[in-house]
Amino acid sequence: MKKYLALTIIVTMLTSICNAAVDFGKADDLFNKSDNPTECLAYLESVLPEAAKGKEKSEVLCRLAKTCIMIGQKETSKEKKREIFGKGIKYAELAIAEDPQNPEGYMWHSGNVGRECQTRSFTEQAKKLSVIMGDLTTILDKMGKTNYSAAWQAMAEIYYNHPMKSNDDAISFTRKAIADIPEDEIRISTYTLLAKLLYERDWNETKRTAAINKSASKFKGSFSSVTDKYAYYEGSLGTSYIPAWSKKSLGTMTDREEAKAIVTYVRSIYNNAKAKTPYDTADMNELASISKNW
Repeated sequence: MKKYLALTIIVTMLTSICNAAVDFGKADDLFNKSDNPTECLAYLESVLPEAAKGKEKSEVLCRLAKTCIMIGQKETSKEKKREIFGKGIKYAELAIAEDPQNPEGYMWHSGNVGRECQTRSFTEQAKKLSVIMGDLTTILDKMGKTNYSAAWQAMAEIYYNHPMKSNDDAISFTRKAIADIPEDEIRISTYTLLAKLLYERDWNETKRTAAINKSASKFKGSFSSVTDKYAYYEGSLGTSYIPAWSKKSLGTMTDREEAKAIVTYVRSIYNNAKAKTPYDTADMNELASISKNW
């Protein structure tokens, strides 16, 4: 009886795999290996009607929303950007409806909303901030996905670009984002953000040490949310912490020393990477441009 049951389970699993409508490996290859993601979009749109409702359809829709971001960023006209990002917003909303527990739906919804509102006035951008923050806090606070690197990076970018937010908090969020980068990704943009934030802050060793010690004390306190707590993540690392890109500890180097060390480290990672995507190359070029006069 047990052997029969086991065989039935295996056959059911194999049947499910064979009947899968979507080749996610193909979709991801089309996205990662081409600097023209329209082919990926076309493939995903072609298989969407056949995807099983629920998790599989949500995965397709999340990839569609993510692909819309990449396509929209390449457009030059505001009208075209709005059209593509608007499409991405709708795909993300459908993804969330299919599987509310999939954090990717909220991630790419926030991304498309953020980029769409960048084409509009500052007043209109401000109105959308609560929507973007709502998506990110859903991932980090409500769903408890505290190792979701992309969400921490997005949170950091909001704090960096918002005039009423703290760049120090943004640095902590970015350090957390770097700590959670998936092993199969280079994620140069995350390192670039941290290097830029540190170079612009420009604190010396003494000021850094005092700030880190103060943050360390606050990190141990009680908070109403995960995001509030991790605004002090830099302090939790401590002044003796030595990051991968330096031989010196956080308390014995300046902000700008660390920023320059990050650039050297990322250049080495990029040069030694066996598999690079066009996005990695574009991110590396951006980092080189930002740091050329450092």
